[in-house]
Amino acid sequence: MKKRDEQKLGEKYLSNSALNEYLGYNNQRVGLINEKFESRAFIWWFVVSCYFPVITACMGPVANTISIACLVEKWRYYGTNSNHTDFGPAAILVVNILSLAIGFASNCVLVLHFFNQLGYKKSQIINIIGWTVAATMLTVDVCVFAVRDTGNGRHKTIGFWYAVLAGVLYYGCTFNLLVHFIGFYLGKYPPKFNLMKNERTLMVFTLFFSVLLIWGGGMFSRILHVTFGAALYFSTVSILTVGLGDITPNDVATKILIMVFSILGVITLGLILAMTRSIIQESAGSTFFVHWVEVSRLAILDETKKSGTKLTRKQAYDVMMDIRRRAKRLQIFLSISVTLLIYVTFWNLGALVFKFAENWSYFNAMYFCFLCLITIGYGDFAPKTGAGRAFFVCWSLAAVPLMSAILSTVGDSLFDLAKSAGLPISKKFNLGRGIKPFVPGENRILNLVFRTPNPFENDKDDDEHYNEDFDDANEDNNDLEDSDDYDESDVFDEDTITSDLETSTNGSGWESYYTSRLATHTSPYSLHSKLIRLPMLIQAIKKFRTISEKSKHYNLSYRQWNKLLQLYATPENVRRVADPYFWLSDESPLRFPLNEPNFAVAKIFAKMECFLEELHEDSLVEHPDNRNLALSSLPSIPRYWRNSHSRKRASSI
Repeated sequence: MKKRDEQKLGEKYLSNSALNEYLGYNNQRVGLINEKFESRAFIWWFVVSCYFPVITACMGPVANTISIACLVEKWRYYGTNSNHTDFGPAAILVVNILSLAIGFASNCVLVLHFFNQLGYKKSQIINIIGWTVAATMLTVDVCVFAVRDTGNGRHKTIGFWYAVLAGVLYYGCTFNLLVHFIGFYLGKYPPKFNLMKNERTLMVFTLFFSVLLIWGGGMFSRILHVTFGAALYFSTVSILTVGLGDITPNDVATKILIMVFSILGVITLGLILAMTRSIIQESAGSTFFVHWVEVSRLAILDETKKSGTKLTRKQAYDVMMDIRRRAKRLQIFLSISVTLLIYVTFWNLGALVFKFAENWSYFNAMYFCFLCLITIGYGDFAPKTGAGRAFFVCWSLAAVPLMSAILSTVGDSLFDLAKSAGLPISKKFNLGRGIKPFVPGENRILNLVFRTPNPFENDKDDDEHYNEDFDDANEDNNDLEDSDDYDESDVFDEDTITSDLETSTNGSGWESYYTSRLATHTSPYSLHSKLIRLPMLIQAIKKFRTISEKSKHYNLSYRQWNKLLQLYATPENVRRVADPYFWLSDESPLRFPLNEPNFAVAKIFAKMECFLEELHEDSLVEHPDNRNLALSSLPSIPRYWRNSHSRKRASSI
């Protein structure tokens, strides 16, 4: 017994294996970044490791598609007759073929690495060199052609502009992979792409989408009697549901084919949008939230030590809640701001290009781009020139799906805000005091803890102030609090759980309680005390499960967290949680976005596993004469309860 208790005393307070399952972000991919959460470099290298490979995986197939268009399209026409065209010098065609072959081979290498069929270093070297060579060949090609083979009645066609855009896309792929490789070289992450399963699947659908565009370009160029470049433009307009109407099907067969092609394209695009939205929701926002919480938490701890401010446990908890609320507001503010920035960037960039390519006024160009971004497309304006149509293909393939995914994500956030807790929307959008994390050098800690009046010191129960003011997505909290099923006094009975542990704010109650208990024969590890704790564990499981079933976004209050800590209290854990700065410490579970009810249920189940094993062993120790009877009559404990991993999970909170 003594040896086992000593082992428990040395176990870690917060088990990562138990925590990861209920984190609100992907801890595995975040853990690959060799930077501290609070470091500014953490955000940059996280974005590079996670999103640069995904962007490259989307750009590569599109670049190959555009490269095919610049290969099969003629590059110039003579005079005013756009039907009198040719490819230009034969060397131009040869260089285009080589560029396409190298670019396609590089994309195949990227696919192999995405699916772990080729090592990181080898694939990165091949990709960086390959796409650089392909882009440079196209760049030299278009520069020489523009200087030597145009002018004097010779004009550039859509094929030439497709070559320009293909070179830009190849350079973009090179830049992304080169930055990623630099991060690996600097030791910021291991030699691998930091990808989730759905991000690898996204590349497959992007490849299929590119093949669909190539098929549409070839098919419609035949049946509509237009060039491949124009047919590729028509396919893009159809799949993105813009419908400009400048190219239309003219017979029954073509109409049937466009229906089949469009439904395949729209479904594929819908899947790409859904996966893009999932990637944005699952990793970006929650990871930034953790970063901002860490920046503010460490700044407050440092400021507190320098100023000599003393905090109670409740005050430390309140400060941590304030940090989380501010981080949540900052997350929403940044999400909306980035969305607006991306939207305005694509909008103005497109308008600027179409103004010069189509010779429109800037207002009409902005009007056209706005309608395309929200996929209306009246058809009163449509690109007619080769440069305008070639740019439209690349611009719309990037802008329209990305904007749809981002706006959908922001819309969900705003909808959650609108239905949360019945508070006024203006209060939920109080971004003025929440857009900046805490920074050292500003004495905000005194205002947070000792401001008058203190918003936490009111007549409301602790269970309400956090869930109403912080949890923007919680719509069931009031129902949980007011329902007959949600009677917290039944779960956390003051008669069965030592009340002075909850009422103590400076930790002395925790320490004195366990010191006195350990000094007597009525140790908290005695068989009798374990039997008393069993009904408490069962009641707590029932109530936490009720909470988790009714509201997955429910956040535990200060009182509920304390009760959960009491259920897990061991001499070592008590010394840790009795620290007045526990909620601001590195071991605070409030550092992370958690599914808190499910986390509590899992921890209590883990505690019961260890509890039943100890109960069995203690009964044999206290009654050695009945050992044989006990061994024969009591059911055996499953082996997985006995391993060290289960013990570690059970002893941690």
